[in-house]
Amino acid sequence: MICVHHTNALCYACSLSEIDYVMRFILASQSPQRKRILAQVIPTFDTQAPHVDERPLPGEKAATLVERLAQKKAEAIDCEDTTVVIAGDQVICVQDTILGKPSNYDDAVGQLLLCSGKTAISYTCLYVIRPSHGLSFRKTVTTTIHYRELSSALIESYLKTDQPYDCAGSIRLESNGYLLMHEMVSEDPQAIYGMPMFALIDALITAGCPPEAFIQPAKNA
Repeated sequence: MICVHHTNALCYACSLSEIDYVMRFILASQSPQRKRILAQVIPTFDTQAPHVDERPLPGEKAATLVERLAQKKAEAIDCEDTTVVIAGDQVICVQDTILGKPSNYDDAVGQLLLCSGKTAISYTCLYVIRPSHGLSFRKTVTTTIHYRELSSALIESYLKTDQPYDCAGSIRLESNGYLLMHEMVSEDPQAIYGMPMFALIDALITAGCPPEAFIQPAKNA
C-alpha cells in the first residue's frame, strides 16, 4: 500500500484507507454511474459538480467536444494542488449529429428515433489532473452501438419507465437501455457508463499510485 508512515514506500502493514492521507481524490461529477465505477478502485473520494457550459462550439466534432469539456470540468474544481481530480464527459454521435443529455421527453423521443436501426458512436473522455505533480492525463474511448429498429411503443414505454434525461443519447444502460440495441463493441466495457476503467487505472498509475495500492478485500457472499 502507499504508506504515509514510510515516505510513500510500499508497505503491506498499513491499510488502504491511509492512501487518502497521502492523496485526496475528487470526482468532478455527480453521476451515480461514475461514482459506482470509481468506488471499485478508490473506496473514499469527494465529489464536486463542475459548472461548465456543455454546449458544443460551432462545427465542433464529438471527440473534440468531450475532450474540451472533460478538461474544463477538471480545471473547474477548487482544490489543493496535491489533489487528484478525476473528470469525464460523454456524448453519442449518429450521422454526424451529436447527442448530449435530452432536455425533455420530446427531445429524448427525437434522439431515439434518430438512432433507430442505425449505428452510433459513444465518445467518452477521461481527464485526470494532479497539479502538484504536473499531471495531465487524457484518454478518449469509443463505443460502437448498433440500435434495433425502435417502435414508438418501445420508445414511449422505455422513456416513461427509465426517464433517462440525465444520460447522453437518452440511453440508461444500467436499467432498460439494453433493450434498444442488439450489439455494443468497446475496448473498455465501463466506458459507456462515462468512466473507462482501464484508462482510469492508467491515469492513477501515472499519478503515482501503484495498482496494488487499490486492491480491496473481497466482499463476503
